Amino acid sequence: MRVCCAGPSRPPTPSAAGSPATCTTGVVQDLAAANYSLVGAKAQAAAKGYKEEADALDGGAQALRRGIRSLRTLLVEIYPPSLHRAGLPAALRDLLDPLTGRGIEVRLQLPDSVELGDDRAELVFRVAQEAVRNVAEHSAAGAVDLQLEATGGTVALTVADDSIGFGPARLAGTPAGGHVGLLLLQDLARAAGGSLRIDASPGRGTTVHLEVPVE
Repeated sequence: MRVCCAGPSRPPTPSAAGSPATCTTGVVQDLAAANYSLVGAKAQAAAKGYKEEADALDGGAQALRRGIRSLRTLLVEIYPPSLHRAGLPAALRDLLDPLTGRGIEVRLQLPDSVELGDDRAELVFRVAQEAVRNVAEHSAAGAVDLQLEATGGTVALTVADDSIGFGPARLAGTPAGGHVGLLLLQDLARAAGGSLRIDASPGRGTTVHLEVPVE
């Protein structure tokens, strides 16, 4: 049996090598095109009486749709709409709002605005996001302090909590669910000309401090 599964090809655009959001959006579009092709191939196979092949193609299409949903969720996590619509301070405030609902005291020190390129703003947000995720899922913290400062061409983010902390083994791992670990973010900070320091000794709480140049 021969079933055509070729989807529409799409030449790469200059933006494809841009921000994580742009790259992820491109992947979602490609997967959606592949899904349409599989659905069409399934229909062809079914029309010709090839039930097993049609079922296999249907299973592939369903798996692709699940992947698309997961990637769309990841896209919102990495590149929240408020980050570039309302700015980094507003996005950080939105990020910590759910902690209040968990009964965790949140103390924020944020400027009204920060002049920062998209790539650097995304890095700052991702570091804060990972620190907050650790607080919400692992730390048993009662309070979290987040401070964002911009002085002398450098942006500094500090997230500190009164949690149980964690040891080197936890720090070296990537959190469940495929989230970016803090050690991987250290590499991204260095690549941006900055630094990410993590103090998370057991029983002493956790402090995450990021410094990156504005440009």
